[in-house]
Amino acid sequence: MTALADAFLSHVHQQQGVAPNLLLAVHVSRIQSVLAFLDAEPAALKLKGEVLRIFKTTNWLLDPGLFQEFVQAVGEAQFWMMAKTRGVELERIPELSKRTPDFRLAGGEGECAPCFEVKTLSVTGGIHNLGQINEESFQAQLSLSQQVKDGKKVATAIHQAAPHGLIKDGKNLTAIIRNLIDKTTNNIKSGQYSDAPTCLVLNLLLVDGHWNGNAGLRPVAFGYPETWNVRSGAFWNLAFGKVGHLVFGIPEFEGKPSVEGALGRDGILEANPDIQALLLIIHDWNEEPVFFGLKRESDDDRWSEELKDLADAFFKLVGDNWNDDGDTNGWRLAEH
Repeated sequence: MTALADAFLSHVHQQQGVAPNLLLAVHVSRIQSVLAFLDAEPAALKLKGEVLRIFKTTNWLLDPGLFQEFVQAVGEAQFWMMAKTRGVELERIPELSKRTPDFRLAGGEGECAPCFEVKTLSVTGGIHNLGQINEESFQAQLSLSQQVKDGKKVATAIHQAAPHGLIKDGKNLTAIIRNLIDKTTNNIKSGQYSDAPTCLVLNLLLVDGHWNGNAGLRPVAFGYPETWNVRSGAFWNLAFGKVGHLVFGIPEFEGKPSVEGALGRDGILEANPDIQALLLIIHDWNEEPVFFGLKRESDDDRWSEELKDLADAFFKLVGDNWNDDGDTNGWRLAEH
């Protein structure tokens, strides 16, 4: 690894005995790879400087504000790194105003070249919930230490990190889709997508759901965990959901309703015509991160004519993992 990656691992190890961060537990090696990319990429000096500034605070992992800044920097860098490995060369755009996207296609048509704005979605409740997760982790470690001190041969403690909050009404999929839409909407700045054809990239490092298979790119996904089960595609609804759409969830047992109710939200591409497409960075367990993509079927002619560079980059990134509001690519999306 590199100096930046080794420094990160050192910070993680220092925190382990105080309040282990469950949100990062499965991503440590992935984040190390991203930090190694920052160390090696000459054009990434600004992002690298942001990470080094955060590392100057000894207990930054316990500071919700700094932790969130770190995750945003890593999210941007991971997109940059993954795009490069797929043959999509990007240029980081100097931040001239709040309307400036993060990246544009290298070698494109100057300021009119297709752009990408990257957001790493935080947990429900943001900084407040991150602080609560840290506190609960600390209390669990305190309990373990006390049990060992009291002579227990086996010490146990329960601590959970719920990125979408504790869902008490059983409407799990509704809550997840609404949270994804709401968190994304809160990150959309007025006018940021109008100066050039711009895609919104959502890095789901902290909030990946239970069903990350590409069937979530369909309006409704079938056959999981039982052949008779159906569920609403969380990612499709994130893009194309509408206020009155029904949300299908997985009932607790046979005979319970599978309809959770109405979504009550418009999806991101439904509500924001200036956003050309959504790209999602998905982190499945024990798998390399992948891109999922969502676009409008009505844009096909424009993409094949005036936005060929954007179309080429989009499909290089997502491969077969994409869909549109007409479920055009649904026949390829069969993974659970």
